[in-house]
Amino acid sequence: MKFTFLTILSILLLSACQVDSKSEDHEVQTKEKLTIPKSNDNPSTDKKENLPKEIAPIKVEESVSEDRNNATQNTTRPKSGSGIITLAPSAMIEIDKFNEAYLISLVRKGINLIRIRRGASQLKLNEVLNQAAEDHNLYQIRKNELTHKQSKPRKHEVMDRVKTYGGGFRMVGENVQYQGLQQLTTGNRTEIISETYQQMANKMIKNWVDSPGHYDNLIESEFTEDGMAIGWNPENYAFFATHVFGARK
Repeated sequence: MKFTFLTILSILLLSACQVDSKSEDHEVQTKEKLTIPKSNDNPSTDKKENLPKEIAPIKVEESVSEDRNNATQNTTRPKSGSGIITLAPSAMIEIDKFNEAYLISLVRKGINLIRIRRGASQLKLNEVLNQAAEDHNLYQIRKNELTHKQSKPRKHEVMDRVKTYGGGFRMVGENVQYQGLQQLTTGNRTEIISETYQQMANKMIKNWVDSPGHYDNLIESEFTEDGMAIGWNPENYAFFATHVFGARK
């Protein structure tokens, strides 16, 4: 008799913080919370946000370099040996060549729609916050750890990282998460079950909306600019995402 064992695993971890710089020497107060759901389901909430089935890429606005602006609005990517293919929200994510800029555009568009419904302004992409988000996201992927802190003193807290790349903000916030793709194990074989760009974007948005600390950052009216990074970590079959918010001095 032959037995086949099937296992499906998905992973979700979240963490949020907000830092307020209230003096010239940049003393900060930090609130930090780590939420680890007890099951594979997202945390329950009484907040209902209707996420669109399809969200077009967001138009990048002020305070970004021309290169970054072009990258974020790009909805195409080269395909080896066959010219260019067009990405759509319904396109499946191919892990070995996923388009980070396109996924970010969908997540930011969804978050800005939520902010508008809550009476806050749309977040404008800022290069300083973007670099702080990219830096910290890569750090978490290298460490395979969800955290708001880095080991180097000049990048220890989110405010430190923002100042490293230019500063100019009196208050910053940071949401991080990693969202795993499902893994289907049959015997000794493990297969990653991919999702569309829109499905992954909606999951990431919902994860932050469903957690009070993250949701507070998302709809904070004092935040007017942001930066975001999303990267794949092959060690745990998950996407790490870092979203940094800023309120100008």
